[in-house]
Amino acid sequence: MSKLPEKKRNSLLINKITKVTLGAAMLASPLVAHTQPVNAALSSAPVSSLASTPALNTHEAEAFFDRFFASPESKAQYAGAAVVVVKDGKVVIQKGYGYSDKDKKTPVDVQKTVFRLASVSKSFTAVALMQLVEQGTVDLKQDIRSYIGDLPLSNPFSTPVTIEHLLTHTTGFENREVRDEDVYYDFDKVVSLKDYIRETMPPVVREPGTSYMYDNFASMLQGYIVERVSGMPFEEYMDKNIFKGLGMNSSGFLLKGNVKDRLAAGYDGSGNPVPIYAMSPTVMPDGGMLSTPEDVGKFMLAFLDENASEKGRILSTNSVKEMSIYRSAIHPLLPDTTYGFEAAVPLPGAGSSDKVITKEGGLFDSSAYIWFIPEQRLGVFFVCNQASQLQHSLYTAFMDSFFPEYGKPAVLQHTVPAAPEQDYSGLYINLRAKGLVSTVSISEDGKLSAYNALQRKQTMKQVAPGLYISDNRMFTAFQKDPNGRVYMKLSESTGDYSIKAEVGKGFKDVDSNHPYARYIIGLQSVGLYDDDASQAFLPEQGVTRGEYVRNLLTMSGVSESKNPIQFKDAVNDPNGPYIQAGKELGFVVGTEDHAFESDKEITRQEAALILWRVISSKYSENGNEKVKIAGKTDSWALKAVQLMARLKFYGPDIRELSDGTIEFRSTDVLTRKEEACLLFNALTQPPE
Repeated sequence: MSKLPEKKRNSLLINKITKVTLGAAMLASPLVAHTQPVNAALSSAPVSSLASTPALNTHEAEAFFDRFFASPESKAQYAGAAVVVVKDGKVVIQKGYGYSDKDKKTPVDVQKTVFRLASVSKSFTAVALMQLVEQGTVDLKQDIRSYIGDLPLSNPFSTPVTIEHLLTHTTGFENREVRDEDVYYDFDKVVSLKDYIRETMPPVVREPGTSYMYDNFASMLQGYIVERVSGMPFEEYMDKNIFKGLGMNSSGFLLKGNVKDRLAAGYDGSGNPVPIYAMSPTVMPDGGMLSTPEDVGKFMLAFLDENASEKGRILSTNSVKEMSIYRSAIHPLLPDTTYGFEAAVPLPGAGSSDKVITKEGGLFDSSAYIWFIPEQRLGVFFVCNQASQLQHSLYTAFMDSFFPEYGKPAVLQHTVPAAPEQDYSGLYINLRAKGLVSTVSISEDGKLSAYNALQRKQTMKQVAPGLYISDNRMFTAFQKDPNGRVYMKLSESTGDYSIKAEVGKGFKDVDSNHPYARYIIGLQSVGLYDDDASQAFLPEQGVTRGEYVRNLLTMSGVSESKNPIQFKDAVNDPNGPYIQAGKELGFVVGTEDHAFESDKEITRQEAALILWRVISSKYSENGNEKVKIAGKTDSWALKAVQLMARLKFYGPDIRELSDGTIEFRSTDVLTRKEEACLLFNALTQPPE
């Protein structure tokens, strides 16, 4: 089966493992991931008059965007881009920048250039579902089993998964992400929505309605429900009930014909071309929409304009209002979701305004962002044909220039407790990316610190119950659910909640006093090892090459490969699918005769090299050459060993000599306790 280019697959691995993908905290009150409007007891400062802000007209908007996209910082993050701004029922500006194809020097044309909208598609899908709610054929409070036919759903909780849970990403589903085999280049291949959902249907692993996790599958299931209830294919429903009525003649969910011919060339985060690809299922309600900027502008006008004719309306005024209310939040300053939209980029000291609704999207080769301020009758859309984070700086700059009142520092109306309400310290596992683990600690003076593999260490002080603010004015919030589980949301990390891990019970040969307890019990706490104190861990036992690769991938939340195993001696090995996944992701290399020697015990330098291939992009090489390693280290492993030594990815058995030389014991067999130390450090060490 066709794969993404090698370079792209390596970058995906780094994403998956260094997010080890893509954290947060709690009030002492019950979890607020319910579906009633969020209580804004603690809120941003009241909205002021726009009289003191620059007028948002075509001249001012064009001058702003021209400056923004001309800056060196912006140019490094896009190949081609486009923006559309609508206000008060009119288009203020729609303009393209850069190239839809860099090789051909084809400029972006807002009327003709088709872009992948990625997860911005979810908002369109939610609109379709809300149309059926308006018609009375779908009930927001109804168990989804009433609408999914014979598709199986495993839910051990008495609380059903409802349509409302799908719309607010509070289903409790186990996470589902795009698999390697879901990306292909056979454009005649067809994978139906129903077949894909049946194959990948997740179980419910958290009580529905108790926690927020960005959920691609929930949006995919929304599309399938639209398909079943309406009695027509999802893409046909969208064309008939949204696109045609709005004159969106260059929009759809099928990569074919004129839409495919006008699709912008795609580029990865480094600006390298990504070949045009298709994904499973063929029609993706959660991320497969294709459209021009002009078409999206027509959607924004229809969504916002209360006075539009019936012909031009896609939803009633009441439904638009319902979709503009936040119904899931860990804290009012850090809201999560409305029906089909999500919180805006958090602003320093302000968090995310509940007056702004947004939807962000990103794929291997595209980035998109749409946001509305309904009370201003304002909509903004940005898209570019490159994997990028440019939308974050664009949102911040635009709001600061034209609507600064939505980014005013929050007015905190509660007395700050003298000390934290409870001990929030511990390890937190991201609900969406289990390999993203945050470490939280609280000092004697009550300050809290948090860090993970994506975020440098932040020191925060408490400013309200369950709410902390860092030196750079970004918020972190904590909350406890009815069952006593603590959740956290780090506004500088992913938007998903992280759950506090229960401390592992240890093993009969590893208790809390063991020299390697921090690492072994730490990995047990986050689920790499069974939490069974009656078992023996065997800390001195050697680790095989296959075991090491499996543990590294499992810790990182990366699944085993389903493709044929290419190493001849790993075909019948239980670890073979993980070894194959490691090969596909670029960090496992075999021998010249296509063997991996999976059963051979791995040396410390071999383990260091494999890990170095995964995490080295997070760390500077500056200073590595100064690290002195005692004893023998082969030349092919020296850089890797020096990095591990500099980062102190070793346990108490490794000695630092009086001259600073590290006795790394590179050629010794890696023991289980040393493997735990290496993996735990890789999992929790923040970037430089």
